[in-house]
Amino acid sequence: MLLARSDLHEVLESLGGLDAEVAEAAGLAHDVGHPPFGHIGEAVLDRYAREHLSLPEGYEGNAQTFRIVARVEPRSRKPNGLDLTAATRAAVLKYPWLRAGSVPAAEADVLTHLRWKKFGVYEEDREAYESARSWVPLPENVQSVEAAAMDIADDITYALHDLEDFHESGLLDSTAAREALTTWKQSFAGRDPQDPGPLVENPFERLRAKLAKEYAVRFDAEAFEDAVTSVGAHLLQLQSESVGTRRATANTRRFVSQLITDFVGAVQVQDQPTWDQPPLMLENQHWHQVQLLKEITQQFVIQRPDLAVIQRGQQALLRGLLDDLVTWCEDAKDKRRLPGVLRESYGEYGNRGLLDYVSGLSDLQAVALHRALRGDGRHTLATSFTH
Repeated sequence: MLLARSDLHEVLESLGGLDAEVAEAAGLAHDVGHPPFGHIGEAVLDRYAREHLSLPEGYEGNAQTFRIVARVEPRSRKPNGLDLTAATRAAVLKYPWLRAGSVPAAEADVLTHLRWKKFGVYEEDREAYESARSWVPLPENVQSVEAAAMDIADDITYALHDLEDFHESGLLDSTAAREALTTWKQSFAGRDPQDPGPLVENPFERLRAKLAKEYAVRFDAEAFEDAVTSVGAHLLQLQSESVGTRRATANTRRFVSQLITDFVGAVQVQDQPTWDQPPLMLENQHWHQVQLLKEITQQFVIQRPDLAVIQRGQQALLRGLLDDLVTWCEDAKDKRRLPGVLRESYGEYGNRGLLDYVSGLSDLQAVALHRALRGDGRHTLATSFTH
């Protein structure tokens, strides 16, 4: 859509250009760094890496994605990953910076806080990072145009496609979400988001305070209130038919498809981009809607209390798997019998290589390997050991 607008060609070219195939490749690659059990597994690996493996940078899915495509995934004997173009490697960098050196102090600037929580490259992959970024004619910490396109597409997918899937599967309690939105309008609309006020139990007021602090350049209190109204209407539209019927499915898909068209049409080009105003951005009203829709998925699906037992079990399993593999890797008498990929990865990269191996397991492979290492003979080793 952007490339179809001839009036944008000159400014896009000045920003480094927009290659549709590069943006598509980045979109296909952007989640390959997710470990078993997704974001839950990512948190476990991050903490385990820092507390038990002497890796101060921990683990981050975005940095792992760059590491995989730029260095780890074998295509030839050379350690250059998939041998992608510099533009494609740069497009994978959703967060084009290394991790901050330590947990930031409360008074530190916003970018330092973000760099501790989210980052796109590990220190040992710096050379590959600098090589990719050397071809991006933009300031430090600013996404390339294709990376910005990938980032927006990811946000729209998370906000709309994921919401659609959870609604269709019955996992989303859209009534509860709408009630929380209504409560926010009745209790918090018009209040200064910088005012901490009393203990806040409403998830959307917590979101508003977070956006006002971390995204001060983009946040607008009036736009947030308008977005609450719009998102409430979206949820009401989703509830207009009973879930599970062909008519309801068609209605939901048609509605979400129209929303996607609207959101894609709201992408704007920034001719003077910064880290918090990347080359491509959603129009302000749509950006606030995306933040609300993502929060709904987080609060009313991912953080549902009835899923906590499953999630805690996944966390315990992954910690146990890491314990068992560390013990095996450090066993001088038996480490020669490690799975081939793990043996090579650990031998070349040490504890970071161990994380490379574990993060590349599927959920089922992680479960099977954990059970096998704990002596459960009912489960085959094949899927784990051939990884």
